[in-house]
Amino acid sequence: MKFIIPFFKFSLFESDESKISFQFDELSPDIQKKVLNYYRETYEENIFDGWYEDVIENFESKLKNLGLEDIESRFSGFWSQGDGASFTAKVRDVEKFLMDGIKLKPGKWFDYHYPKEKEEDEIDDLISGFEELGINSKIIPLVPDDFWISIKRNFSHYVHENTINADLDVEEPLEGRDLDASQQREFKTWLESLENSITEWARKKSRELYSELQNEYDSMTSDEAIQEWIDSMGYVFTRDGEKID
Repeated sequence: MKFIIPFFKFSLFESDESKISFQFDELSPDIQKKVLNYYRETYEENIFDGWYEDVIENFESKLKNLGLEDIESRFSGFWSQGDGASFTAKVRDVEKFLMDGIKLKPGKWFDYHYPKEKEEDEIDDLISGFEELGINSKIIPLVPDDFWISIKRNFSHYVHENTINADLDVEEPLEGRDLDASQQREFKTWLESLENSITEWARKKSRELYSELQNEYDSMTSDEAIQEWIDSMGYVFTRDGEKID
């Protein structure tokens, strides 16, 4: 009498039906989703302390390279009304900040260096020529050393970009500048415009910081990141997604 023995009894390969433990990527898509959702909170508790520090450190380093100091960055996020990021700071190197940060161009009211002194007779000739043309000869441009600039926070329990403003101060800006009423108004308008430009620059940088923080958060809380953490922990599971100790 002959006996026929099914071939699968001697198979060298373990079938899915006989497996008792599974790596994450061996689970079905529905079970993978179940496992990810179950471990999401544990994952965040284990790796999330200080997740934002590198982003802020890199951001503040760039500001320091533009001449800022005493930088304090704050943020809240990411899906509530009023969320955002901002910073306060003082401008240490005004020339570098205006040149590389704001990219302020020299003009009637500003230059990066005082005009070089001329010989007395040249000055007299210039003054006479200006007076004949009816041009005031005492319009002396400001230079970086004339400014004190800082980024300050308004009183608010929010920290988004609209809670900060530039504070631009020029000590006695009209001293030595024999300006008529029209010129004084023009000069003050120019100063206000510069202050507004610095405010807009600071708010733009704040929005960039918030975007970088949100991108980092989204990356660290992605399904791919959680799966990498699960694999690094060496977890294995039953077919239904229960962890095997």
